[in-house]
Amino acid sequence: ILILLNITACGSNSEDNNTDTQPNPFSFSSQENAALNSISISNSVTVSGINTQSPIKITGGEYSVNGNNYSDTNSFVVSGDTIIVRLTSSTEFLNTTRTVLSIGAIQATFSVTTMAPDTAPNAFDFLDQNAVEQATLYVSNTIIVSGINTSSVINVVGGEYAIDGGMYTNTAGTVTNGQTVSVRQTSSALPSDTTDTVLTIGGISDTFSVTTSNFTVPFDVGRAGNMDGVKVWQLPDAPNGDKPDQSWLAVGSDNEGEIYISGHDHISNSILYRLHQADGILRWVGDARTASETADNWEFGESAEKFHTRPTYHNGQVYVATLDKSGMDSAYLNTRGFHWYSYDILENEFFDLSAFEQGGVGAQQIQLVTIQKDAKNNLLYGMSIPENKLVRYDIALGQTTVLGKPVEWEKSSHPSLSRWNGYFYSNRFMWVDSRGRVYFTGGSSRNQWNQGEPASTLDHVWYHDPINGFGELTDFKLQGPNAMEVGQWDRAGEVLYTSDDQGNIYRFVDADASWSFVGKPDFSAIPSGIPKVWVFQLSADAEKIYIGLSDVSYPNAIWEFDIATGKTKELAKLSELDSQASTQDFITGYDSWDNNGSFYVSNFTMYNGVNVYMLGINPVRVKAMQDSSFELVEIAAQSTEAGVTVSRSGSVSDALDVLYEIRLFDGQGVRLDTILGETTVNVGQSNIELTTISLNLPLANTFNHAEFVVIADGNDYVLSDVHKVVLETP
Repeated sequence: ILILLNITACGSNSEDNNTDTQPNPFSFSSQENAALNSISISNSVTVSGINTQSPIKITGGEYSVNGNNYSDTNSFVVSGDTIIVRLTSSTEFLNTTRTVLSIGAIQATFSVTTMAPDTAPNAFDFLDQNAVEQATLYVSNTIIVSGINTSSVINVVGGEYAIDGGMYTNTAGTVTNGQTVSVRQTSSALPSDTTDTVLTIGGISDTFSVTTSNFTVPFDVGRAGNMDGVKVWQLPDAPNGDKPDQSWLAVGSDNEGEIYISGHDHISNSILYRLHQADGILRWVGDARTASETADNWEFGESAEKFHTRPTYHNGQVYVATLDKSGMDSAYLNTRGFHWYSYDILENEFFDLSAFEQGGVGAQQIQLVTIQKDAKNNLLYGMSIPENKLVRYDIALGQTTVLGKPVEWEKSSHPSLSRWNGYFYSNRFMWVDSRGRVYFTGGSSRNQWNQGEPASTLDHVWYHDPINGFGELTDFKLQGPNAMEVGQWDRAGEVLYTSDDQGNIYRFVDADASWSFVGKPDFSAIPSGIPKVWVFQLSADAEKIYIGLSDVSYPNAIWEFDIATGKTKELAKLSELDSQASTQDFITGYDSWDNNGSFYVSNFTMYNGVNVYMLGINPVRVKAMQDSSFELVEIAAQSTEAGVTVSRSGSVSDALDVLYEIRLFDGQGVRLDTILGETTVNVGQSNIELTTISLNLPLANTFNHAEFVVIADGNDYVLSDVHKVVLETP
């Protein structure tokens, strides 16, 4: 008998005997200290223990299979698939968010806990100020709040604070990471007294200390000129009573737009002043005699007739040098030699650098009429008068080297010129290119200064190369044997414009070291004589040069020269700008702009006992006052989540190019770099949006904080009160 048995398993069938959809257990590692409202991604897990498709689903997050797109939709996985999950962390501190992933009947949870609140910032540092004026408002450096992840309480004792350049207050408030803070206080009314401002953020504090000088610092608060855009100061006497009644080509500025001017009596002493942009007050910062006596380096009978050199900024210092005899004769042989001086901006101290050199001078029996910096190599160069010798000062070593002059400039090279005494007019402006080469010129065709020097030797540019020494550039032709008097680089330091004292303008391009003649302004309105060009101010957009003329049969005036067209027009007579200052004979000053679009010139007469006037002139505002068809346009900037909005006032009928800078800072508020930029507000637009992406910022880990700053172009527009903002960087 044959018996057949058919046994069937309950709940299955013969085809499903080997099916397994339940994977081996898996797990996700929990994460702690996550940023608020941020995406957190788990470790990966690999599906195993199944032999067919198994359903997958998630709650509270998303999953990705084998690196593909994330999804929260139910699906299937197979053995060997890799799974990661992600979720968005909580918007609250110390809060846990979870997502649960299920494969078949097996589940695993991915937990993410947010960080704890941190309101204590990284340490910050305010730089103390010393030897300051009594009873005067002083503003600290700017610090950047870093190291906190939520708003933190800020308060101040003994002064006021401002956040992101806003209004100052002494009321407690809050700050967030990345915001900037400065403090201010009024210095003591007593000499040699220290007052403190203590700022506290989240329990971390630092003190801004201000110490007054041991004497009253001479100052002038300035006054308004005859029209909008003009302000006038008069240089005060030095503390020892010396009067500054002259200022020859001796106005300059630093990288923050602070203005420096030297004054001298042309007899015994020279004085340096600083115009503080924060309060608009002109203050004495030092003089040659006081600094040298402090360093025990002033000999009996010694004098410092002039700081004829433009105050030159480099690495936190402003440099000048003395010129004790400026005649084109042998009187210089009776001098001790010139001194280098520096003003330390941070310490507010004026030093005689040559006190540390051999003999206490830069070089014996040499006097400097101009200086220039080689910023790349940390050097200063100077040109002497009347010998026309080039000297070099190594700032790091504190040592001067007399380089001499081309042999062709020696009298012995021109035996046929018996009338020539070997001296000639020295250039008042020379320049250094990016290769470290120094370019210089010499001579004058004016009867007033010509000494019979060889014209064919001085009708082109000469140079000194740090490797090969002196050389001449016969293809760098001049419009006659006239030394360069004034000059200014464009804001990128790529193109230089320079002029002799007759207004012949030249262009030097650094990239290929090329030279060209630009042209000469049309001064045909002047009835007679050759005016002296001692004012030369290149607008930031490099389209206009403002030229000042004096010492001629025409009222002293500022003229506007259009570089592209060569057209010239009179901007204003000095008498229109200021009635009192215009009574003086001479105006001088080149490359001396502040950060608000004004340039500065000196105005004086020799030996008349009237202290030098300094005029700040905003050419755009003056144009609006002088020309009813010229519309005064203001440019403003406003921070947005995506970047910045640049807006203009007034008509939108023309496109307008707007200059800007992006300034990068470290955590202590020290500027690391400056990125130059330009944008265009097109026809019909009143504003333009710039994103942080379009601004091409460097990697975020290379800086702490960025500022967007609109730059006054000195030609088409002025700045709104709100033209600098902190960028919201990624």
